[in-house]
Formats: sequence, structure tokens, C-alpha cells
Amino acid sequence: MLSFAVISQDTDIINYIQFYLESECANQMIPLYVFPNFYCFLTEANFRKINVLIIDTDLECWKENTVRIYKDFPYMNIIFVGSNLEVGYKVYDIRHFAFIYKKELIPYFPDALSRLRSELKIKDKNTIRISWKNVVYVLYEQDIIYFERDKRKTMVHMMDGTEYTTYKHIDEFEKTVSDDFMRIHFSYLVNLQYVKEYHRNHLFLSDDSFVPISRKYEKGVKEYFEK
Repeated sequence: MLSFAVISQDTDIINYIQFYLESECANQMIPLYVFPNFYCFLTEANFRKINVLIIDTDLECWKENTVRIYKDFPYMNIIFVGSNLEVGYKVYDIRHFAFIYKKELIPYFPDALSRLRSELKIKDKNTIRISWKNVVYVLYEQDIIYFERDKRKTMVHMMDGTEYTTYKHIDEFEKTVSDDFMRIHFSYLVNLQYVKEYHRNHLFLSDDSFVPISRKYEKGVKEYFEK
């Protein structure tokens, strides 16, 4: 189930989104977290499981703060709303799902949400299966931060902090996962969506892990991040 947050001080926008979510899904509770500014979001968002974020581009420094949000929450699906079409083109400098003019929010928000859900369903089809101690786990690729090989075992590190272990070799995972993943070391296969910082000899990931880049993969990783 999707969980929503809004960063805005515009009560009309907040009330409409709340009304729409409540009317669309009357039989289930859909969380909507409201933050009046970026500071509040960045301070509290770690304690919420939010996957859809609506950002008001009428707020000051919205662009710089969105870049920061993506560093901390690279999996976030962002929808921009704004009353100034002249700044609308600036959203295309940043990865986002949609930009909606505030005056057209009522007709266009439901459509944007429908398209987002369809896209996420496609992503959800990308799964892997691992077995450990006679238990089979089905994991969504988009929730995996990285694979780590340690001797005869492979650890799968998840977005929510969970860690799964399997005897399946990391090479086998590399053959089957999507292009979102890149091998950066004999022992590491990383989901690029969770990279916060690139350095010549290591990556800094969204769970605050540092993973090394070996010489064998250094050139390919550099070409990807510096293209």
C-alpha cells in the first residue's frame, strides 16, 4: 500500500489530497503525513515509511531541498505541485514523476496517481527468490540496497534494514537482476537507486553503508557516474 506525504503550507492543496485519498479508498486507511517545511520532513521522515511525496514548488529552496531528499531517500516517488508555471521547467532538472499546476490539481492528480500505481506494479514484478534453512523468501528488487558475498554466503541488505542470507552465489544474482544493479566488486552488487555519493574507490549508500569499488570494476563505475 502506498503511503503519502505532503510538504506544503497551502491548506487547499492539503485538504484536497486528504479528501481524494479518503474518498478513493474508503475501506482502508491511507496514511498522509503533512509537513509545513523541508526541515520538518528531513527531521521526521526517517520514522515514517513514505513512498509518495508531494512537494509544493511555491516553497523557498524547493529545488535544493528536493536534491537533498533524493540523497537521503533515493527510492522516493515525487510529484511536484506549483502555482508558478515559470518555474515549472526547473523540475526537469530533477528526477520526478509529475508536475501539476495547482489550478489543475483536481483533474490531473487522480490521473498522475493512477499512472504512478501502474508503474509501481510493473516494478513490483521484478522479484528474486532466496532460500535459507528450508524457507523460501520472495523479495522485491526495488527494496534491495545491495548484495554482499562473504565466503560461501551471500547477504541481501534491504531498504528496511532487514538482512537475508543464502548460499546462492552473487554471480547468479547478477545474471538475473535488472539494470538498476551494478557489480562494483567481487563481493558487492549494488542497487544504483540507493547510491548517495560516488567516490573513486567506494560508494556511500542510503543506509549509511560504505561499499568498496575494486580495480576490476573501477572504470565501469566511473563511466556510469561521470557520464
